[in-house]
Amino acid sequence: MRSTISALARIATRGKRPPPPLPPTTLSSINASPSSSSTSSASFPSSSSSLASSSSTNINSEQSEAAKENWFHVNRSEGGKLPVYLKIRNGGSITTIIRKVDGDVRTLQNQLTAYLAELHIDPFTHSPKVTVRPTNNHLQIKGHWVEEVKGYLEGRGF
Repeated sequence: MRSTISALARIATRGKRPPPPLPPTTLSSINASPSSSSTSSASFPSSSSSLASSSSTNINSEQSEAAKENWFHVNRSEGGKLPVYLKIRNGGSITTIIRKVDGDVRTLQNQLTAYLAELHIDPFTHSPKVTVRPTNNHLQIKGHWVEEVKGYLEGRGF
């Protein structure tokens, strides 16, 4: 009885949960380690401190390149709303479409797939999969997921 109540509570709050927390960034741990290594390298000659600083800049540049590869942004429409739309075809098939994505669309696809799989509670059906239209970089999800996607994007700050 208690499990059905909790399942119904999850269904009632579908789409209203905050998005999952972001994974901890490795940039903060890397930025913290050079400062600690610079204090420990104070006893060493200046040549070793210059080697440590050059290696830390190489690590930071590699991290910034990786961050640029995973970067994406969802622009809002002229009316100030998120560009998440519902497309209903004549046969009755419903598709959620996300437009105006700049940057790495695959990163947003992977994050949305994981988020929607977490929200999906029906054991008899598959979780919705997010696909990318290669011609225009729109994201496509089978089913009515507009409110859930808008909640996820607003929670991420878009």
